Amino acid sequence: MAEIKKRDHPTFNVPNYGSKKRKGVKPRWRKQRGIDNKKRVKKNFMGAEPTIGYGNKKEVKGLRSDGRKPLLVNSMQELRQRISEIKTDEDKKKFLLIINHSIGTKKRQEMIELANKSSVKIANKGLNQGVINKFAGGANAGVSQNNIKAKKEK
Repeated sequence: MAEIKKRDHPTFNVPNYGSKKRKGVKPRWRKQRGIDNKKRVKKNFMGAEPTIGYGNKKEVKGLRSDGRKPLLVNSMQELRQRISEIKTDEDKKKFLLIINHSIGTKKRQEMIELANKSSVKIANKGLNQGVINKFAGGANAGVSQNNIKAKKEK
């Protein structure tokens, strides 16, 4: 799938007045309304303000840069429902599943296996091989746990 090019916009800096640590606009940003505020007067050195003209087109809004629409999945039941909705190969290229961050490792592994069987792509698999071996009962299961216990005893 072709990559989607979203509209560029400048970095919207909050007037720092000497602080180099704060960069970018946080959710608390408000339009400057002070009587002598240089950003309100639109001085170039203060940078651009977030305005309505920087938005993306309706077709591109909510999509990732690879052109897929992310769908959040919170449970196995919801995953099965999403998989049943995404049937054709064209739909599989349009959507991308994201497993909720609060899902535990065991359940996440089951969800990933189910998605792999149905060939649906998941964005945040988030499992390293050591954790998979531990739950699958692999040869190296629990090695890292033993190392941690030994370090604590010392």
